[in-house]
Amino acid sequence: MSQHPSSLIIIHFLTDAHAFNFNDSLVNQMKEVIGSETNIFEMDNFSDAVTLSYASDLVKSEKLTILLTGEESATLGKASTILNQTIRHQNLKLLALNDLQAAKPFMIRMKGKIVDLNELAESLE
Repeated sequence: MSQHPSSLIIIHFLTDAHAFNFNDSLVNQMKEVIGSETNIFEMDNFSDAVTLSYASDLVKSEKLTILLTGEESATLGKASTILNQTIRHQNLKLLALNDLQAAKPFMIRMKGKIVDLNELAESLE
């Protein structure tokens, strides 16, 4: 059995790593929706090795949701490492808040879904 029964990894796609505020309300909204049983982890396409290592550990969760958000023109960067690890995950839900061009191959292969922020809570259930 996995150390983490359920995890949500939020990946922000940025064009400038220094211009992002990680104190936004998205994580707080997710905490209200999915409760305390699910690990919520936030990273971006510029994340360091320690962050990637922890995210890789969460990929082993029994139930995994990846939420992609950010600038449509951003590159995958280090986020590709995590997305590649999830390709064969048996219980994966891949969601995106907008049409991220760089992530399109993953969205197609993993049957990801673009959702509106208003319908995100329903998609997480």
